[in-house]
Amino acid sequence: MKRLYIIVEGQTEQEFVNSLIAPYMQQHGVFSVTPLLIRTSKTGRGGFVNYEHLKNDAKKLLSSEKSDFVVSTFVDFFRIPEVPQKERWEKKATHIEQVEEMEQCIAEDINNCIGDWHQ
Repeated sequence: MKRLYIIVEGQTEQEFVNSLIAPYMQQHGVFSVTPLLIRTSKTGRGGFVNYEHLKNDAKKLLSSEKSDFVVSTFVDFFRIPEVPQKERWEKKATHIEQVEEMEQCIAEDINNCIGDWHQ
């Protein structure tokens, strides 16, 4: 059984995952959907104010020896903090192209830090 971890920005996104995404995914055979608030400090969680926080959470999950899970993100791109290779994605013509390129830049950055990228 595949598990899905979704790194979320805040409590609103966490509730959205729990109330809408998880039940939908269960209908499609994914019975373990876990939203994880971005860890902002040793005691703080929530808020996408620093890319390194998201990166550290993703690296921690993806460095696991287990491979029966998928990691995704659910963050607001409004006032997004600095993410890798901004010059690549901000040149794109549409918002959709920008987000797709940003996702690719983030995937490459995290992959370079942990070795094998688990997709």
